[in-house]
Amino acid sequence: CCNHKTNLLKKSTYIAASFILFTIQMFSQETDTVAISISKRANTDAKIFAWINAANTISQEAPKRAFDYVQNAIELSLILDNKRGEAYSYNSLGALNYSVSRYDASIKSYEKALKLFRGLENEKGYYNSIKYIGAAYEADSKLKKAESFYEKFQALAIEKKNKDDEIYAINALGRLYYLQENYVQSKVAYDTILVLEQTRNNPKGIIDASNNLGNLYEAIDDSSGAFQMYNQSLQIANDIGDEDRVNSYYSNSNKFYGKRGNTKQQIQVQQEAIEFNSSKGNKKALTDNYNNIAALNLKEEKPQEAIKYLKQNIVLMDELGTLESKEEALGLITAAYEQIGDYESALKSYQKL
Repeated sequence: CCNHKTNLLKKSTYIAASFILFTIQMFSQETDTVAISISKRANTDAKIFAWINAANTISQEAPKRAFDYVQNAIELSLILDNKRGEAYSYNSLGALNYSVSRYDASIKSYEKALKLFRGLENEKGYYNSIKYIGAAYEADSKLKKAESFYEKFQALAIEKKNKDDEIYAINALGRLYYLQENYVQSKVAYDTILVLEQTRNNPKGIIDASNNLGNLYEAIDDSSGAFQMYNQSLQIANDIGDEDRVNSYYSNSNKFYGKRGNTKQQIQVQQEAIEFNSSKGNKKALTDNYNNIAALNLKEEKPQEAIKYLKQNIVLMDELGTLESKEEALGLITAAYEQIGDYESALKSYQKL
């Protein structure tokens, strides 16, 4: 009797579980209307690119489905012996792998795409593969390989008279030279970009080139050159009202003075940043400013000043729900209370961590 009931229970549980799994599978298939629509099409060139375009569209929000779509495009390309479709499929696969930080797989996908594109005439995909395989090699820390592809891409961009892409390539090369401590070549690259951006009157490009040159001057201990470049970037950023680039200036200035052990000047920079971000209502940037200035005041053994900023920050972070910054603030305020000998308040703050 008991065994019979147990078997019945197991059977009913299995049936219920199977039904739920079947329902979930059916639901997921039914809700993917894009895949259903494409699947119903005839096996043609257009269907391959429908899969590719669908994958590109959802690559950010649903990478797993995008991988499935690209795989469908590759399989159909092989069935139809369509080299063009296969090449573009691998191009999309390279971009997808890059977006999920699978850089080695991204490189392999782009290499396959390039091999296929070389057998085709005047395909835009070849241009994009050269561009992005450089980025994949760079992300994979294979800097010399990245350098060679960025150089090829620069030549292609000049040939196509595409100024944005030419600057993209030179900037990438400047970054690679900098990472390899080839500061002479890096400066040549960033100087070239600065001239190109000034020539086409692109203020955001001028700011970015100035910041890069400032960082480079910092690396070679040319404090005068660094300061000049950072100030140039600030002036232009203020003129065009670019908040992100103004905050980039504050970040660079903070590092500049920190490197020289000038804590008082760092505090001044953070006060200016607080005034700026308060006037713009940039609460996210303010949370960083408050934590930074509190840490600097603690370094200067001014715990009461640090506590003032941290109390404001904890209220602000509760409003924004930024947990990581709040943990940092609670750690700082605990240290501040300890510094003034208020161990009870320190313990209360520590317990909130």
